[in-house]
Amino acid sequence: MQKHKLPHQVFVVIVGCYLLVSCNSINNVENITSVPLPVSQEVRATETTFATNPTLAIHTPFPSPISKLETEIARQRVIKLFESNNDCRLPCWWGITPGKTKWADALEILAPISLKIDPYSPQKPAESVYVNVVSPMADINIYGSYLSQGYFVENNFVTEITLDYNFDLAEFTYFKPFIREYGIPEQVYIHGYGEPQLDTWPFEIALFFPKQGMLLEYSGSPIIQDDNLVVCWDEEHFPVSIHLWKPDQTLIFDEIISRYYVPDSTDLPPYRSIRDATINPDHFLDGLNNLQKELCLETPQMLWLSQK
Repeated sequence: MQKHKLPHQVFVVIVGCYLLVSCNSINNVENITSVPLPVSQEVRATETTFATNPTLAIHTPFPSPISKLETEIARQRVIKLFESNNDCRLPCWWGITPGKTKWADALEILAPISLKIDPYSPQKPAESVYVNVVSPMADINIYGSYLSQGYFVENNFVTEITLDYNFDLAEFTYFKPFIREYGIPEQVYIHGYGEPQLDTWPFEIALFFPKQGMLLEYSGSPIIQDDNLVVCWDEEHFPVSIHLWKPDQTLIFDEIISRYYVPDSTDLPPYRSIRDATINPDHFLDGLNNLQKELCLETPQMLWLSQK
C-alpha cells in the first residue's frame, strides 16, 4: 500500500478540470543548460518563450525569452545546487525563499536548468498557483532521469516549495547533519502502514519546524520485536520529502501535512506524535541532543496496521 503526496494527486485532477486545452505549459526543450558556471567549452543556448494565457499571466508572470543551455551542463548545475543550496539556509531552497522571492526572480534560477515548467490554475481565484518544475537529474543511471519540484505562487511571490525528494545529493539535509545545523525540531511525528502478510512496514519520521517553515520526512526500515516495531535513523539517512513555506505563517502539523499527503485509502493510520506512539519517547528525544549513536524508537505494531 502506498501513500502519495498532495501536489501529485490534487493537481492531476486540476489538470483535467481546470487547465485550458493548451495546458498552459512551457514547451519541452531539448537543449538545456544552466545558469552561468565556470565552463570552458562553448555552450549552445536556445531562446524559449513561456506560453501563458491571460488568466494565468495575472497570477504567474513568465518573463520571455529565457535562455536554455545543454542538458549535461544543466545536470552539473543541479549537482552544484544540491551541494551548496546556492549558499542559503532553509527554508531558502536554491536561492528561493518562500515569502521573499518573487516568481520572476525564481525563474531566473529555475528556467535555465528546467525541461519544463507547468503552471496549474487554482480552483478558486484566491488560491495560489501551483507550478511544477522538472529538471534533468544528475545521474540518470542512479537517480532516474528527472527531478520534479513544486512551487506555490501567490501575488507574484513564491509562498511554498515542495519536493517529493528521494535523492541523496543534498548532504546538508541528511538526518544528523541537518539536526546539528538547524537544531531540535519543535515537534516530531511518525507514520507507518503495515501489511504483515506481505512482511512490509513502510515507515517515516517527520521533523516539524513550524516557526522556521520547514517539514522534512525521513524513511526507516522497522525491525519486528515481539509486538513492537523498532525503527532507527543514522548519519546518512536522507529525506524522502521536503516542504518549505513562509516562516511567518501560523500552521499546525495537521494543517501543513494535509497539503502534501493524500492517502490512497481511508484504511491507513494517521500520523501520530512521537509522544503518543512510542514506548519511550524521552529516550529518543534525548538522543537528538547526543547524535553520536544511532537513534532508534520503539512503537506498537497495532498502531500501524491497516484499519480494514
